[in-house]
Amino acid sequence: MGTGFDAFRGTVSDYDWETRDGFTFNNVSIDGTGEHKGNDYRIWLKNENMVGWLNNEVHATILDLVCLIDTENGEPVTNPNYRQGQADAIVVLPAPEPFTTPKGLAAFGPRYAGLDQDYRPAAA
Repeated sequence: MGTGFDAFRGTVSDYDWETRDGFTFNNVSIDGTGEHKGNDYRIWLKNENMVGWLNNEVHATILDLVCLIDTENGEPVTNPNYRQGQADAIVVLPAPEPFTTPKGLAAFGPRYAGLDQDYRPAAA
């Protein structure tokens, strides 16, 4: 597994969520701050953070772990516990290499989760 990295910093500008068919679905939008000002990060989840878009470009998908950390208290932000204006860091932990093989992707990749796209490893 590669080294995790601090991918983005910003504040929650919008979010919505619903529980349907036993799953929590959510969209969260984060407006960049500091060196990320003028950029945005959006995350879609189905219980877990499935896809992260940086400025509308896919940045990370499952199998990578896309994690949010509240920068005011250092605590993880669990789904769907966001609040408007919350200052967050997005930390990405790259997938273990065996999961990115054809067999691993067939078992756990984005298409398995219903995403119509290929796995794209997060870029640091």
